Amino acid sequence: MLNDASDYTEVKTEKAPNCIMENISHTPIDIDELLNWCHVSAQEISAAILELDLAGLIQRHYGNRISQILSV
Repeated sequence: MLNDASDYTEVKTEKAPNCIMENISHTPIDIDELLNWCHVSAQEISAAILELDLAGLIQRHYGNRISQILSV
């Protein structure tokens, strides 16, 4: 159970990156599809994509698509 608003924000903030990583592969996928699957706002998806991109976990593609980066 969440104790205060900061706990809620932390849980909600982690939902988008986790959902993205669970639903993408090495084949580019449209970000709009992720919005439908993850049930979070466009703002949360955008922030999560930026976070994952900076961490080197995803790659952006033309046409508003992303994919996982192949790990060696």
